[in-house]
Amino acid sequence: MFSSCASIFSGSEQEVNLSAANGDNVVVRIGDAKHTLPARVKLKRRGENIQILESDNPAYQSSNVNSASLDVMGVNPIYWTNLIGFVFFLVPGFVGTLVDVSTGAAYQYSNEHLVVPVYKK
Repeated sequence: MFSSCASIFSGSEQEVNLSAANGDNVVVRIGDAKHTLPARVKLKRRGENIQILESDNPAYQSSNVNSASLDVMGVNPIYWTNLIGFVFFLVPGFVGTLVDVSTGAAYQYSNEHLVVPVYKK
């Protein structure tokens, strides 16, 4: 009990709104998926690579940015329930902390709207 609470209740992904810095419609690739900005997307809480490719956007330079660099990453409030595990059950609290940190569930984007820098040719 009280182990890996952030992983169980929040998961390793968080929904955020993404938009291009200049407000244009720009196609980005996140993993294997393509999204046209602005869009609401699920990003890994530990950060995820966002690619802008010339092949998808002829008017823009190719670029990469990690989602974690677009925002100040905060600590997921549910993560702190692992402290209860530390106080009452040392091993489960320690294991829960490790699981939440390794899956990224311990973190969260503090801003639900992230702005992706884009560079026109």
